[in-house]
Amino acid sequence: MLKKFRNRLILMIMGLITVILATALVAVYVMTSLRLQSENEERLNRTEELYITNGELQFDDTVSEETQKDGQLTFNRISPGLGVYFNMLVDKDGQLVMIDSTVELSQKQYEKAAGLAWKAQDGGTVELAGREWQYSVAPAVASLITDQKQQINQQNPTYQIRFLDITDSKNVLTSLSRTLLIVGVILLLFFFFLTVFFSNYAVKPIANAWKKQQQFITDASHELKTPLSIIRTNTEVLYANKTDKIEDQIKWVNYISKGTKRMEQLVNSLLYQARVDTVDPELTFTDVEIDTLLHDVLASYEYRLSVKNISLETAFVPATIKSEPVLLKKLIESLLDNAVKYTDKNGEVSLTLSSEKTGATITIKNSGEGITAEHLPKLFDRFYRVDESRHSENSYGLGLSIAKGIIEQLRGDILVESQPGAYTLFTIKLPKKI
Repeated sequence: MLKKFRNRLILMIMGLITVILATALVAVYVMTSLRLQSENEERLNRTEELYITNGELQFDDTVSEETQKDGQLTFNRISPGLGVYFNMLVDKDGQLVMIDSTVELSQKQYEKAAGLAWKAQDGGTVELAGREWQYSVAPAVASLITDQKQQINQQNPTYQIRFLDITDSKNVLTSLSRTLLIVGVILLLFFFFLTVFFSNYAVKPIANAWKKQQQFITDASHELKTPLSIIRTNTEVLYANKTDKIEDQIKWVNYISKGTKRMEQLVNSLLYQARVDTVDPELTFTDVEIDTLLHDVLASYEYRLSVKNISLETAFVPATIKSEPVLLKKLIESLLDNAVKYTDKNGEVSLTLSSEKTGATITIKNSGEGITAEHLPKLFDRFYRVDESRHSENSYGLGLSIAKGIIEQLRGDILVESQPGAYTLFTIKLPKKI
């Protein structure tokens, strides 16, 4: 179940990342393509004026050389910033009148270019001399201005065909698309492994909680099974001796009563455990005089302490903090129950209260067998017991788990240390303000 959830989470995140990444990369490509296209269109549609001064030809301050053959003018020049292009003037039949070129091409190539462009006058691209050219065909709006300021108008209609070399632009787009594809694949792989890592990290607490829940159900079922078995067995004995008087079967009735009380205690503990596990419960924090609360709690333990002849040592200082009195009292009771239960006869229990600027510290220490180091990390787990012998002492392994849940709700902390064969010490740290 969790594996399917993780896989769906990865698939959902990767789908979202793929869409965002693809959109971003396509946007980069489209913007670059539009920019190059705009630059090419600007160069392709740029107008120029031709000047003749003292026999020299000049296009917008760019000097060129003139040649004339069979009445056809040819200009060879270099025009910085305009790219690689050439212009041609043709008559109404598509015959060359003038060639203005920044590249060296043969007469046949010029004629081929003019013929291809004249056939498809809407514009487009052609392959010529191993390069790709974009062209446009438009009626020529031109005049020759001499140094005598004479303007010569053409008698017959002519057309201008401009060819612009777009090979480099195409190569740029091809290289860009290849680069974006490689970058996209690398980024997808990176985000995939990152998503897998964080998905596993995110699912891990859920998996632990699920495991604890399954363990909780198993342990609770096991704990409930014992008193239910006692009740069922002794009830069957009573059914087998229906004619006997109650006083003759009081032993079986007592067993049933004992099993019922044990199951009631366990159910109450489970219900309280469920309460302290509630996330962010609505608690009312008020000023609590901890020393007064501790005295009240100890008053109910006098009998239990006297039965085992346990000596009690206390050291309290006045301390007031913001806390929830009901939960705080339950916390102290849970730890005192644990201390009294596992203190041998004629043993000792000590309870201290100290106050600091940031809060208050309560310690509960009892003599006894103590707890070995390997058990301490799991001591606050539900249904955890150091040994099965505690089962016979009506221990369900819920007391310390409940204490841990309460201390988390009170925004405090609890620590435990123990020396086998000597003592066990619980330290509670509570903040002064919430």
